[in-house]
Amino acid sequence: MMAVAIAYEWDVAISFAGADREIARAIVASLKEHGLRVFFDEHAYQQTVGRNLLKNLRHIYRSTSRLCIILISRHYSTGRWTRWELTSALERLLDEEGYLIPIRIDDTPIDDLPESLGWLPNTSPSVIADLVAERLSAMPLYSQEKDHLNVRSGVENSINMPVDQRLPEDRAADVADALERGFRRVEHHRITEITDPDLVQRCRSLEVGTDLWTTVRLAQDLARYMSWRHKAYLGPIYRCWRDMDLLFLATLPGVISPGQKTLEFELRERGPVLTAEWTNNADKWAPIGYEEFHAGVEGLMADRSGCSLGREAVILALKKRGAEFSFPIGPGPSATAEELCGWRKEQPRLSAFDWDRNPHLTDPSIGVWVEAHHVPTGAVVLVFVFQGGWPNAALYDFRDALSTLLPERTDIYILRAGAVRVSVYLCSSDPLGWASQEALHVADLSASFTYAAIARAVAARRNLPIPPVAPNSGLPELTGNERRAFAVALSTLADAEYPEATDDTQRDYDKDVWLKPRQSLGAQSNLTSGINFGEIVSNADLVAYIGDCENRIH
Repeated sequence: MMAVAIAYEWDVAISFAGADREIARAIVASLKEHGLRVFFDEHAYQQTVGRNLLKNLRHIYRSTSRLCIILISRHYSTGRWTRWELTSALERLLDEEGYLIPIRIDDTPIDDLPESLGWLPNTSPSVIADLVAERLSAMPLYSQEKDHLNVRSGVENSINMPVDQRLPEDRAADVADALERGFRRVEHHRITEITDPDLVQRCRSLEVGTDLWTTVRLAQDLARYMSWRHKAYLGPIYRCWRDMDLLFLATLPGVISPGQKTLEFELRERGPVLTAEWTNNADKWAPIGYEEFHAGVEGLMADRSGCSLGREAVILALKKRGAEFSFPIGPGPSATAEELCGWRKEQPRLSAFDWDRNPHLTDPSIGVWVEAHHVPTGAVVLVFVFQGGWPNAALYDFRDALSTLLPERTDIYILRAGAVRVSVYLCSSDPLGWASQEALHVADLSASFTYAAIARAVAARRNLPIPPVAPNSGLPELTGNERRAFAVALSTLADAEYPEATDDTQRDYDKDVWLKPRQSLGAQSNLTSGINFGEIVSNADLVAYIGDCENRIH
């Protein structure tokens, strides 16, 4: 069985009780001044949040740190997690003398600690950091792990070969530059394979000239597979590329996801096998803050139908930080950020933001319900606004329901963060604002279908399972004149939330182009009248309501 050198993930892991956090925080700050990588729970949420703590903490204090510091106190002796961390560190101490540095905050005895083990008094953080740095200078940078890949596959592999020997000759300079910019490459020694036949084939067919959209789609599917099958915790995808028999999947820091990470796979006969991870702990690659992300969202002024809004907002935030997108983020030595579309200065039409993550937005609601008659064209339009922190799933379900139930009869317009204007073509009327009975019937059905789409958005926000939308077969198709009338009416709205509709008795015939309809075309549903979505409608009533609205002509 072959042993390979694997880089430690951390220089120091510090174990302490919660009551001693301030002391630990001061020591960590001094350690970082020496340029050391310190496992400290406040700075390592990706190793703890949503993870199996028993397994992960044991791995950190037993295997992936070069040195461990423990702060001994009366609080430490009684803590459940401190006991587990100490047990893991003591297992390592049996094999490696000098791994543990105890620091006494008080004289509380710790039964599990060997009496012969030397300790430090609680001295200044700078003195502790100097001692630790000196100790580390004499310790190895790599651990010796057994090569499990050889055991399982029975074939020769190159996991222990330096990366610059496995890549083309012209890639060696890229690797050296990446290391100089603070990237670290950690060998992955557990079996992590991609076995899905479709993904394996798509990875093998990836070439240098493959278009960006294809590589992004493949990266999305690979990230989903790694998350589902191997519990990988990845941020927004950037792209993937192939270099000889290596495949790279680059991901970016997200709002609630970890920092940057690039997965390096080796393409073998059965499929890609994860062999290493590239990471960078520099501030420019740290997780994106809420304000940064939404500043990026506001900077996106392109029509991104079908593209990844979150990906592009993060790219824009990283560009502002001065992040470089060269190897190992992208394949080129001086690559620029690759967007799926440029930052064209036009308002996005069919897109949604991660508004539910924005702490500055109000709770989701529907604004005022306005029906108006556009006098020049005769178009009667229903207008309302989605307001507040609606999640993407809700807005997407609403949009998809409208496109199925009311084809060509709706328009969705992003006004600003937390505000989407929705316009629905109800019917046409004569110049005086009167509509036929048939037109009024169509308007009533259109309003009902709109209520159903809103209810689907509420259901998506609650994660309720709802049957797919049945295609609409009852409403007549818009004529060419009706489509043109709707487009002209929308053009007069521009960036306004609502049309300024005047009552017929008060109108200015020379100026007003929008009037309030003479007939009631569909009273606003109780579901949409600004109510509290979380309380007023039960789940069962919501599902029944959707069915009642959508089944009127099915």
